[in-house]
Amino acid sequence: MKRGLAFAAAALLLGGCAQSIPLQTEETTTTAATLLTEEEKPQHAIIDGYDPEAGGYTLTLPQEPSFAPYMAEEQGIPDFHIIQNIYPLNQNPELPSGCEATALTILLNYNGWGADKETIAKSYIPYRIITARADGKLLGDDTQTTFAGDPFTDSGLGCFIPCVRDAAQRYLDEVGSALTAYDLTGTPFAELLPKIAADIPVLALITQDLTLPEYNVSWYTDDGREIQWFRGHHAVVIYGYDLDEELIFALDPLSENGYSQYDLYDFADIYTVKGECAMALDY
Repeated sequence: MKRGLAFAAAALLLGGCAQSIPLQTEETTTTAATLLTEEEKPQHAIIDGYDPEAGGYTLTLPQEPSFAPYMAEEQGIPDFHIIQNIYPLNQNPELPSGCEATALTILLNYNGWGADKETIAKSYIPYRIITARADGKLLGDDTQTTFAGDPFTDSGLGCFIPCVRDAAQRYLDEVGSALTAYDLTGTPFAELLPKIAADIPVLALITQDLTLPEYNVSWYTDDGREIQWFRGHHAVVIYGYDLDEELIFALDPLSENGYSQYDLYDFADIYTVKGECAMALDY
């Protein structure tokens, strides 16, 4: 049975987080959500943003989930596939908040390059610590291009796919690889599965434990743009799936043994809520 993600009450909290990107479906109903009880929680909702005045999220409720169905015959893929010879890598203790650099290192090493996660974090993914002016206004960079905070500390926040893709391409160019780093942002989850079936692992942004992103903090770029962040930002590498058992297999930089499995539909829900953020290396 297909299961939707449990959308619980949203509270303003501190800590690492992830940005939510609005999505659209053919038929949607938008409502301002305040505090949702377990009985009121919507299934397969898309978060448009946090509304402080309303005290909750603005949700878009698709009549038909945009990421369904996942039937193998419609995707032209086998019911089950596991990519071989791809190995996990833990971000700790060197990179407490550097899941993106660690996940990218996993992709690079799967393709035969002896990349080092600390080198990727220090020399390829730019980062900037968020600072406060005398008037209390927070300043930082756009997370599409720069990691927010310091990945070598546990107070770092993260970055999004364009930043990771650019780092990957720079590394590939320097080592003379024929591979290209592709930004797959906006790709529906079901369309990632054929890549896995073709032995192309995919770096995807989700949240830790597939929890609902919660608004955390905002800051401003040097040119005055506001950047909002939500708790739970996390990068993993998808290396397999099982459609019969409705499972996704991923290499998780925070997992104790490096391997994690997720309910397929819960994973797809969070991937969609996060703005369908993914990348892959291919020829």
